[in-house]
Amino acid sequence: MTVPQDAVLCSGVPFAAAAMAPSRDFGGPRVRDALVLLLTAVLLLGSIGCSGGPPPPEPEVPVVPVKLAVDVDIAALAGRWRRAAGEAGVPAIDTVETDAALALTSLIEGKVEGAIVLRKATPAEDRYAAGDDLVPREGLVYELIARLPVVFLIHESNFVDVMSVLELQRVLGGGLREWDSLGGSSTEIALYGRPQGTSTAAQVTALLGGGRPANELKALPTDKAVATAVRADPSGLGVGGGAPALGTKALAVKDGEALLMPGTSTGSPWPWVRDVYIVTQGPPSRRVREVRDFARSDGGRRIAEQEGFFGWVEGWQ
Repeated sequence: MTVPQDAVLCSGVPFAAAAMAPSRDFGGPRVRDALVLLLTAVLLLGSIGCSGGPPPPEPEVPVVPVKLAVDVDIAALAGRWRRAAGEAGVPAIDTVETDAALALTSLIEGKVEGAIVLRKATPAEDRYAAGDDLVPREGLVYELIARLPVVFLIHESNFVDVMSVLELQRVLGGGLREWDSLGGSSTEIALYGRPQGTSTAAQVTALLGGGRPANELKALPTDKAVATAVRADPSGLGVGGGAPALGTKALAVKDGEALLMPGTSTGSPWPWVRDVYIVTQGPPSRRVREVRDFARSDGGRRIAEQEGFFGWVEGWQ
């Protein structure tokens, strides 16, 4: 029997060379021919499998999201940015909700690639970011991406709709305690706000000319908690951030001839705001820059305004 001369092994060795070894009698010509046919089939099939079959599929490269720590007060906005950015082709984003202090600490310790927060680092946090003179590290880099108005919330049933700046200062400072002095009901004003050290409390301090708010102000951990307290208390006045929650409304503030409302001010812009920063340890990576650019885009600004923020404006400092 003849053996195909062009049959090759996977290694490229001609099959004929392997099959034409000195012949031995393995039980007669018929047995030998059957073995040759079997080997020919096996090796030809092996050759096809090695050289003629489809290539194996390329292994999928897993997508590693850019991990960001997010201040809980802007978690809703960050969540909408994350979903919309994914639809726009921006790298996947994984957000971790926490307070500003833990967000910055996570960034400094390398647990996240960036942080979205409502304040800059304290001097102690800055020292930690710089390595406390022990471990040299790059400093924190801040980039402004939105602003959150500080609003003065009251219950939706309250008859009072407008206060002057002076009246607001007296209420927050504890010098004016009854709603009927402002045209409302004969009940005592219950104050709700944020703790000292937060950017909201800093805005209240600035409004009071450097003074502290009344001792009666009940400090709450989040803007959402402030809104919830006011919604449950017809006598409440809360200082928080963002659009009014269901069951509350935002006071207008009269400053001279100007009537100020967050987002719809006439005569002058709303003066009480909290800056929203995307923060990195050293210059931002390409992936963080893409997140920043989306937040500043038309789509990102539109989402911010729907959530009660001011969308980024070129030229902000």
